[in-house]
Amino acid sequence: PMGLKFQRYMRVSAKEFIEDFLKGIDKEYFQFLESQVMIVSQAKLENINFFTAAVGLAYTFNDNYYVLGGFSTLFDDMTKNIKNIHRDTQITKIQKEDGFFKLFSNKKEFRAKKLILNSTVYDSAELFEDADIKNYYKRYEKLNNYQSSFMIYLTIKSDKEFEHHYQLIEDKQIVHTISNALFISVSDKDDNVIAPKGYYSITASIHTDLRAWEDPKTYRSQKKELKNILLDKILRALEIEKECVVHSFAATPKTFKNYINRSQLGGNAITMDNFLPFLPSNDTKIKNLYHVGDTVYAAQGWPGVMMGVRNLQRLLDV
Repeated sequence: PMGLKFQRYMRVSAKEFIEDFLKGIDKEYFQFLESQVMIVSQAKLENINFFTAAVGLAYTFNDNYYVLGGFSTLFDDMTKNIKNIHRDTQITKIQKEDGFFKLFSNKKEFRAKKLILNSTVYDSAELFEDADIKNYYKRYEKLNNYQSSFMIYLTIKSDKEFEHHYQLIEDKQIVHTISNALFISVSDKDDNVIAPKGYYSITASIHTDLRAWEDPKTYRSQKKELKNILLDKILRALEIEKECVVHSFAATPKTFKNYINRSQLGGNAITMDNFLPFLPSNDTKIKNLYHVGDTVYAAQGWPGVMMGVRNLQRLLDV
């Protein structure tokens, strides 16, 4: 039913629709729309349909734009009623046996009749030795866009008031990135869990190609250079004195690989050639093996991931 109702928006590129609807659109406003959509769809307006763009732009209308106390408080609340949670336990290998899966970790061995993974469809094959499972994931290798994020984290001392979110858009692509837009999130002035009173926590991110961070000879100098460039842009744009910065550090795709065991971030690019019906599903052709997360239906963002979870719940309840 949704496809029938909105099909005309699915058959036209977002760039074409927006330029036709907003005739004579200002260049800066177009850049702003493209930068906002890039965060959600991981693709430019010319490569996605207008339906995808409309959904992406509507994300900012949701009430989940700010988590009081930061994401750790959200996850603590989500998991408080789960009895068995194994932290710092990395699954290194999974064997498919008759009627169950055997999971090997850095601490102990687990057995499960049904297995739900939230690893990416690009990385999951590495966990298995079974040829059928490896071949299942191999068909999705082409979806990997190798996009990731370079992040800069700041703690500042200031009595100024800031908005929660900013988008800094340059005329040219920023060095060591694949974008000209920097997305900035600032903690709420009354959120004393994430930062003490009189202080702010600032997180800024920009798209980058994870393959640009694989050379150990240039890694450190490249990271330092981009951190300094972005820090300077943030301080100038938000009119923050350098002396107000209490802490600052940066993260690359290599950092994310170290901490969350994945370097590709943001999920699949939702282009016209790779629209929702063509994404990997929450169930697989392997019996009792399931998937959730930003690389399977219904893709990235809180709404997309939760829709996938609800869809999986329906499948499991059948």
